[in-house]
Amino acid sequence: RGGMKLKRTICIVLAVLLLTGAGPILAAPGPKVSLEQAVKIAKGAFPVPETLSEFESNFSSYDNKPHWDLSWRTPAGSTVHGNLNVVVDAGSGDILYLYRYEDGSRPKAALPKYSRAEAEKLAREFAARIQPLYQETELVDSPADEQFWGGPLTSYRFQFERVVNGYPYADDGINVEVDANSLEVTGYRFNWNRDLTFPLPDKLINLEQAEEAFLQTGAPRLIYFRPSPEGNKERPIRLVYDLGPTASHMVDAKTGEVKPRWDYWYDPVGMGGMAQKEEARDAAMPELSPAEQAEVDEIADLLTQAEAIAKLKNVFEIPTKMKLERAHLTKSWEYTLQRQWSFSWNITDKDKGGESINASVDARSGDVLQYNYYCWSTGDEKKPKIKYKKEQLQKLAAEFLVKYQPERLEDCRLEEVEPPLIPLAEQEPQRSSIFNWVRYVNDIPFPQQGFRLEVSAETGAITSYNMIWSHHDFPTPNGVIAQADVEQKLLAGSPLVLEYLSAPQWERDYAGKPEIETGLFYHIRPQNLPSQMIDAHSGAFLDGRGDPIPDRDQALFTDLEDHPAAEAVALLAARNIVQGAPDGLFHPAEEITQPAYLVMLLRTTGYQPRGEVEAGPWYRQYEEQARRRGILTEEDNINPTAAISREQAAVWTVRALDQERVASIADIWDIPANDAAAIGYPGHVALYLGQNLDPDRQDNFRPQATLTRAQAAQGMVLFLTQERY
Repeated sequence: RGGMKLKRTICIVLAVLLLTGAGPILAAPGPKVSLEQAVKIAKGAFPVPETLSEFESNFSSYDNKPHWDLSWRTPAGSTVHGNLNVVVDAGSGDILYLYRYEDGSRPKAALPKYSRAEAEKLAREFAARIQPLYQETELVDSPADEQFWGGPLTSYRFQFERVVNGYPYADDGINVEVDANSLEVTGYRFNWNRDLTFPLPDKLINLEQAEEAFLQTGAPRLIYFRPSPEGNKERPIRLVYDLGPTASHMVDAKTGEVKPRWDYWYDPVGMGGMAQKEEARDAAMPELSPAEQAEVDEIADLLTQAEAIAKLKNVFEIPTKMKLERAHLTKSWEYTLQRQWSFSWNITDKDKGGESINASVDARSGDVLQYNYYCWSTGDEKKPKIKYKKEQLQKLAAEFLVKYQPERLEDCRLEEVEPPLIPLAEQEPQRSSIFNWVRYVNDIPFPQQGFRLEVSAETGAITSYNMIWSHHDFPTPNGVIAQADVEQKLLAGSPLVLEYLSAPQWERDYAGKPEIETGLFYHIRPQNLPSQMIDAHSGAFLDGRGDPIPDRDQALFTDLEDHPAAEAVALLAARNIVQGAPDGLFHPAEEITQPAYLVMLLRTTGYQPRGEVEAGPWYRQYEEQARRRGILTEEDNINPTAAISREQAAVWTVRALDQERVASIADIWDIPANDAAAIGYPGHVALYLGQNLDPDRQDNFRPQATLTRAQAAQGMVLFLTQERY
């Protein structure tokens, strides 16, 4: 009994100590770097402006890595808002993160005050000063990280990658962001895993062997591609080389084995669409316009809601217990000429869960376009009872298509869907399998169309179905660039690089190894690929819409050496505002034509045309854009061969700055030119001169004189220096 009293007393004493925090033995260990030290480290790296007088801190730890979060900000009610956030490693004292923000509502020019070279010098000095491991990094060349869009370039970003044994390891390194107008560091991030081990770079396969292995899996594939339509108008189908899988594979530099880097597949997009059928209106109502009548006539020829549901029920069972909650008829968002019904059925049991079905039907043909069944439970998930193997599920999916889409299936081929990157353990059976039949035309795949089905391994039922199919004219493969030439172009512009890569997270999880493992691999860096497609006839890289991507290489003109406009032209060429000519000349002394000036002006605002000009002059898209923006009015007609006058250039330039309303105010302008009386647009010319936009400023404005190509380029640079919101 005495022993019990002693134990009870000890417990009470321990409880009191825990509650009061007394006793150094029981206290939790504090961080190696105190808050005071962290603040001094942060301020030593980045002096805190006096305007950021409010301060607070937080301490946190993630994955046994403690750090201090420090924050300085302007007081409430300040006219200018700003903040500075710094994260300091509480174990090592490393600065992990820095972000500086200041109210950026002030107007800025499209051209920054400082060059990238000046910003890079500052970024290097800053990184070297606060992090000794900077010496073990190298700057990543990112030529397209600041693509010109017409607005201001506010900052430059620099990525310094960790280098081990002479090879980069991109997961670790230093990132620095520099303000392009104040030349101040506004962002910094440091990530470095000191616990990693790297295999020695010995007994590696060479580049030629790596390319051969890589192209067996990651080679470009000739396919048909449907570009995004222009409004309601379809654009021609293209033959392209698909680079989709190219950046998704890597070659083990020791074994030559090709491995997936991440998951990818073509996913036929399910077509939505919603609206309801209109009935005839009372004859006493106002008459319809031609456009309204055309819409009524089109809707009248479509399936009714009941007819569309009947078509769906011929293919899929809709349980009678499920309630139709939504029915819509509208155009497809992707195929705008297609009308479709979309339906949603649901049923919910608060004790058991619920079921839902979403489906769509072509309102003209009655084809089922999309079907998806989903079931959820409120109780604990039970281990699934798998009744079907993948081979059996594939047979069920094929039998379904043979029954409901036999003719279209004949034009399709089953293509293996890439397995999920997270392997399924044996004790976790796969509940369903996905099968993808791709449409083929002229023995060439058309991955955007076909069938995609998911089949339940528990019931054998089709739980998801998507069909995309439409009528097109397909170009023949005559004259396409040879596969070998495309591969050469690919590897010449985006060569394989040899570097350390960490094993994907899924691979570590599956192997039960939480620590990161690294290896040496050959692969193409995604950022080095200009796009995911190459036009099979022209060899041009295409964007996701199917439009050519401008060549961002700086154009070199042999007739600009020592010319006063050489720097201006080089600056515009770097932003794709002017492009190289076939003869390699810029012709600076030639008069610039009206279309050429308009093209240069619109490109200076960031406009890049999309699609193709099927008819009309070469500058048609620019003219249409200029009229939409108000740069050209109804009174303005373009002469394709006439040189632009100085007054005409002034008017268009001022309108491009959205100053037409101000310029049109009458009887308020004082034009600083001796020949002001000869000027027909006084407001535009006054603003043109007042904002220093004239590349050939003289005492006389000379409104009917012309501009040379060199003067136009110099004027565009002046345009880019104008500060605006």
